Amino acid sequence: MQLWNYKQRRCLFTLLGHVDYVRTTFFHKEYPWIISASDDQTIRIWNWQGRSCICTLAGHTHYVMSAAFHPKEDLVVSASLDNTVRVWDMSGLRKKNVAPGAVGRGRDEVGWRLLLALVLPVECILGNSLGGIQRPAPGVPAAYNFL
Repeated sequence: MQLWNYKQRRCLFTLLGHVDYVRTTFFHKEYPWIISASDDQTIRIWNWQGRSCICTLAGHTHYVMSAAFHPKEDLVVSASLDNTVRVWDMSGLRKKNVAPGAVGRGRDEVGWRLLLALVLPVECILGNSLGGIQRPAPGVPAAYNFL
């Protein structure tokens, strides 16, 4: 995975770890972290200042199509083609990592745990749209429609 300065049109550095395509990446709003979801069935959290992987989340059994930090809680949510959505508790990572803006301590000192794994119809995970308007996926119980 490469981090680029788009104004200068140059690669700043490369983060090595995923062994297959990376599907999505997002920056954390407070910490110097990037989350990535990959076809290697893992989610990785990187410290872009330390240029290292500080956490690998494994458990999906197919490509991980998306992963994101929760905007307020110490949670990560991931969705995979294995028809699951997983919610990961990252409070251990925040507690064991250093203060915002500083370099992380390393992968072996972080803590995380899986809180919830929902098995959902793929239509619910991928969503459904018609003319740009989101609508519930057909045949999916209302409790599982997050659109």
